[in-house]
Amino acid sequence: MCSLLVALVLAVSQAADIDVNLKSGGLDRYARLHWPSSALGGKIPLVVNLHALACNPVEQQLLTDFNTLGDKEGFAVVYPEGYDIAQAISIPGLGPLPWGVPGGRSWNAGACCAHGSTNDRDDVQFIRDLMAKLLTEHGIDATRVYATGMSNGGFFTNRLACEARELFAAVAPVSGNLANNSSPYFGGGDAYPCPQFNPPLPVLYFNGDFDPFLIWNGNPLFGFPSIPQYTKTLLRLNGLNPDDAGTVSYKHSNVECLSHGPHDSNVTICRIGGGGHSWPGAHNPAMCLLQEWTPGVFCSMHIDATAQIWDFFKQYSLKQVETLQV
Repeated sequence: MCSLLVALVLAVSQAADIDVNLKSGGLDRYARLHWPSSALGGKIPLVVNLHALACNPVEQQLLTDFNTLGDKEGFAVVYPEGYDIAQAISIPGLGPLPWGVPGGRSWNAGACCAHGSTNDRDDVQFIRDLMAKLLTEHGIDATRVYATGMSNGGFFTNRLACEARELFAAVAPVSGNLANNSSPYFGGGDAYPCPQFNPPLPVLYFNGDFDPFLIWNGNPLFGFPSIPQYTKTLLRLNGLNPDDAGTVSYKHSNVECLSHGPHDSNVTICRIGGGGHSWPGAHNPAMCLLQEWTPGVFCSMHIDATAQIWDFFKQYSLKQVETLQV
């Protein structure tokens, strides 16, 4: 998928883009911050947008086009970069190959993905350190910080929900669920506990039911739970009945979203019928159309994930902000 993105890179305006460099865990880490042209003063919301396996911040920016929406709606977007090189190929009994995709990075999100997970990289601490820096140096409203991500970035969004709950008012992973166990395929991974969300954390999730990696009924080889099981887990973590059937909150063509629970603890799951491993609607229509018939990707134009995510996020803010644990 990222090779398709690279082929479409045109001139990207640097006017509102800021390179963020910092030390975390003794390592040099990097993120790309987009400050909206519409910011007129006062503190503004921030969306943390996490790239997929073997991708990078620029590719995530192009895939989701949150910058355009941020300029319109007045929120900032930060694109952190994973540290460890990405490796999606693993040999049974030997684990992931030692090299990886040039320029492509990974996140330690539990069962996904090498080499971030197999190196036990403390990416959660990196995000804590990044948030501390951004909140100190920029006019960001700490009560309106949100997280989203694609694939490995989606898995990592779930890990942040579990291990850095106090940072975020809501999260919206895409094609990457809560895989906090080990992975037979990815050389074991880095299992972690996920305590009940306190307070409850609103979650919006997208998954295609033809995704070859996030298989709807589960992928035990990769250590990825089924989407029904993931839904039950989210409901339990938010103190809701795990058997709640939900109500339809969005339906268009092959896309149906089910909303569970009241506003403050809402869990909404969007199922893309026939959809694959993709960012639905890929806010850039040409991008989604290019992927629409790509085997395993099958991007759907019947819902705009970027727009829906922001519509979800802007309903929420933290009622109080604890001192950042850095």
